[in-house]
Amino acid sequence: MSSFQPASHASKAIELDGVDRVFGQDGSAVHALNDINLDVDAGDFVALVGPSGCGKSTILRILAGLEVPDSGAATVAGREVGSPAAKVGLAFQNPTMLPWLTVEANVMLPLKIVRPYRDRYQRERKRSFRDRAMGLLESVGLGQFASKYPWQLSGGMVQRANLCRALIHEPDILLLDEPFGALDQFTRESLWITMQSMWIERRPTVLLVTHDLREAAFLASRIIVMTPRPGRILEDIAVPLQRPRTIEGTYDTQSVDLCRHMRALIDSREGAI
Repeated sequence: MSSFQPASHASKAIELDGVDRVFGQDGSAVHALNDINLDVDAGDFVALVGPSGCGKSTILRILAGLEVPDSGAATVAGREVGSPAAKVGLAFQNPTMLPWLTVEANVMLPLKIVRPYRDRYQRERKRSFRDRAMGLLESVGLGQFASKYPWQLSGGMVQRANLCRALIHEPDILLLDEPFGALDQFTRESLWITMQSMWIERRPTVLLVTHDLREAAFLASRIIVMTPRPGRILEDIAVPLQRPRTIEGTYDTQSVDLCRHMRALIDSREGAI
């Protein structure tokens, strides 16, 4: 029996009820998700881990309204996905910064698009909206780079700016699809600390997709372990580590045991295919 406890649930920010997703038809059909039932509490930080192709990113795309489930229901902040809902921030592995805009202008883009900010953008873009963007950039050490262009920054700096852009409109929910996966280990760990600080301060609901078990253990309050395709939820683990967490702490016995437990779960199911 596992020594790690299942997570408990309170008010729901995200709900997936019996979600299935199949790509293609007949002999070429790929069953990506099978009967996914998942609740994420408001203000929680949940990580999805599992082997490649288990449907982790598909779950995020469904919640973002970029994919439609074949059956089941996806609800965000009490509203079915596809209807007007809570503000959602998105950050992906390869940030799509517009190269002709400065870092500050890129960070402010959601304010130009998302209601109710877009109606005030022209009035506030050089005042309160600019102050908000600068505050976020300064919080991740990029204040002095606000007037630079994305191509003038390192990969880690662009990813920091990408997080600021995802947070600029104060989203209720943040969907992160391997946002640190393309970075070197030291930059990645630095951004874990940045992400943890932002979450502790602002407490959005976060759903993170990652292949990095240490990353999941460092950042998440709950970890959802998924099976190989078709993706199903294998285990829902409450992370027993105190916050704030440190990089040094990822090598402590409790953290290492958690990572080993997740790896054993994933390996056992991959070997059963």
